Amino acid sequence: TNIYYNLADSYLKNDQLASAYAYLQKSKNAFALINNTDYLPFLDGNLGVYLMKSGKLEEAEPLLLSGAQELATSVPEAAIEYYNYLTDLAQEQGDLSAAETYANTALELGEPISSHTILTETYYNLYELSEAQNDPVKALAYFKTYKAFQDKAMNLSNIQNMANLRNAFE
Repeated sequence: TNIYYNLADSYLKNDQLASAYAYLQKSKNAFALINNTDYLPFLDGNLGVYLMKSGKLEEAEPLLLSGAQELATSVPEAAIEYYNYLTDLAQEQGDLSAAETYANTALELGEPISSHTILTETYYNLYELSEAQNDPVKALAYFKTYKAFQDKAMNLSNIQNMANLRNAFE
C-alpha cells in the first residue's frame, strides 16, 4: 500500500487536517505514478472526510458518496464509515431524510458482516436522528442497541489486549 495514504488516513483520524491534505495529495500522485486505480474510492472518501472536517460540506458530499458506493461490495467497512460521515453531514445540513437514508444504508451494509466497532457509530447516528425527528421510542431502541454494540466492541478490544499481554509474557 501507499505509505502516504496511510499517513493521510492517520492524520485525518487525529483531525490534523493540513497534514492529512498534504499526504492525500502525495498519495494521489504516488498512485498515479504506478497507475493503481484501486485506491481511488478510498482517496475520494478520505478527501470527502477532509472537506467535511474543513467545513466544506457541499464539496464533501459527492466525494464521500462516490467512495461509499464504489466500496460497498468490495470493502463494506470503509463504505459504512463513509456513509456514517454522510449521515453526519446531512444532519449538519438539516436534511434528516438524506441522513436517514445514509444511516440505513450503512446499517444494511453492516449487518451481514457484524462489525461491532463500525455499527456502533451507525446505531449512534440512528439514535441522534430519531431524537432529531422527535421519535423517542425509536431513539430509545437505537440507543439501547448502540450501548450493547459499544459494550461488545469494548469487550472484544479488552480480550484482544489481554491476549497480546499474555503473548508478550510467553
